[in-house]
Amino acid sequence: MTAILALSGVCGVLVMNQSGLAVGVLIMVLTGVGFGLLNGVIITLFQVSPFIVTLGMASVARGLALMATGGLPIMMFPVH
Repeated sequence: MTAILALSGVCGVLVMNQSGLAVGVLIMVLTGVGFGLLNGVIITLFQVSPFIVTLGMASVARGLALMATGGLPIMMFPVH
């Protein structure tokens, strides 16, 4: 899902600028796993259609990514 991928990338790059590449990649993976786990829990516990949960989480992830960046592009700067 592209919205969660975008949010994972944003979180990872923001962390990379502060803590380095390895920690940033770990945060990317954990963000994706966290959203996937949350999707699964909502679908299982509340018996909601997977399609509806996926669309809802896409909106949440897209909004969080926009809030984190202020709607501006971000990039990783080389750390020296």
